[in-house]
Amino acid sequence: EKVANGKAPTDGAKETRKPQAALPSVASTAVGKYTVQVASYLSEGEAKTHAADLKGKGWQAFYLSADVKGKTYFRVLVGLFDSQGSANTFRAQFMKEANTKNALVQKIVQ
Repeated sequence: EKVANGKAPTDGAKETRKPQAALPSVASTAVGKYTVQVASYLSEGEAKTHAADLKGKGWQAFYLSADVKGKTYFRVLVGLFDSQGSANTFRAQFMKEANTKNALVQKIVQ
């Protein structure tokens, strides 16, 4: 609460921030379900913007972080499905309606 020289007080230890594996509002209900990945970005801002754009078009879109070979990627996902089959059916429908050539079904594991 006290600010000196424009900086809040710290204990001097550098904090390392690791993105969560899933957004808090999605995590507990999404684990074990399937979703359709429509994009992946190194920038969280780009993923957030893309998900918001898809939401604006009426899709149930969100993004999650994933660590791949030491790098953090932010995946843009659409929908939550109880089975891989229903996710595959939606994937085909989404690709046609959104006029996209790439999308893949992912199982949310954490």
